[in-house]
Amino acid sequence: MNDGSAQPDDVTWDERHLRIATDIAGVGLWSWHAVIDRITMDQRAFNLWGLTPRAAVTIDDLSTSIHPDDQDKVHAALDAVRYAGVDHHFDFRIWRGDEIRWISTRCRCDGDDRKVYGVFVDVTARMQAEEQRELIACEMRHRVKNLFSVTTAVASFAAKSTDTKQEMLKDLTLRLQSLAGAYNLVHPRGTAQDNNIRLDHLLAALVKPYSAVSLENSPETPPHVIVGERCITSMAMIIHDLATNSAKFGALSSDVGKVGISCHARAEDIRIIWSECHSAELNDEFDSEMTDRIVKQLNGSLSRDWTDAGLNVTLRFDKATLQGCAG
Repeated sequence: MNDGSAQPDDVTWDERHLRIATDIAGVGLWSWHAVIDRITMDQRAFNLWGLTPRAAVTIDDLSTSIHPDDQDKVHAALDAVRYAGVDHHFDFRIWRGDEIRWISTRCRCDGDDRKVYGVFVDVTARMQAEEQRELIACEMRHRVKNLFSVTTAVASFAAKSTDTKQEMLKDLTLRLQSLAGAYNLVHPRGTAQDNNIRLDHLLAALVKPYSAVSLENSPETPPHVIVGERCITSMAMIIHDLATNSAKFGALSSDVGKVGISCHARAEDIRIIWSECHSAELNDEFDSEMTDRIVKQLNGSLSRDWTDAGLNVTLRFDKATLQGCAG
């Protein structure tokens, strides 16, 4: 009877079979002879680092590609493996050309010869997903904190545009339903293709609850720019944050305040301009670290121009980046 301790005769784990397994897993192999500072890597490891394969490299050779903020962590981890003889697992960033990639490594020191053996795996997609989840969690906390400000602003808009309690209730209900509809754009709506949306449709849905916010049409307005599924959440966060800040500190906090949004398409980029008019007294509180961070994540730029009338916020995004987020 086979007690499970023996392997079937047809199961072999030679070098070729192990290479098949590591290729499927996207694993790059490396070793480090600490005494002579010699690192040997396989083809996949060199590819992960974006380096030309050669017989051996040194710690200094790889350090030139490691992100400056992670270099101390990497060197400390290697020292722990080398001198403490413990297995180690850590993630760090590298520069591969103009692109930042995340690399995960597991390594072990093999006895007294001070040789360290390990694997590299590109975990950029996972780290970006974790960053996105963290951003969404921060945004949810931010929304809860500002919930009463937004609700008060929407109720104020309803009160100013109606004469009776019944009219106000009906108007307020419609505004809150519109706001809920805008938030629904943040969540998946079916297939990847369904989750892509035209930029003008997205903006219209997001500003619908605010009667004092209008979309301005111009010959430069891009009617068919598509915002991909993975960018919808970020764009919704940006517009929501601008509206929330405006309701607290800007034009939407004033009885006569107005906000206009215009879009302009150029050869390679899209500009979205948020224009505050007849704002209340403004200050640096209108700045938003969260909005700046989201814009940066989309490889865009943001500028704020203060005028006598109010504030102009100009958002610039690469057209290919917005469309490239499409599913």
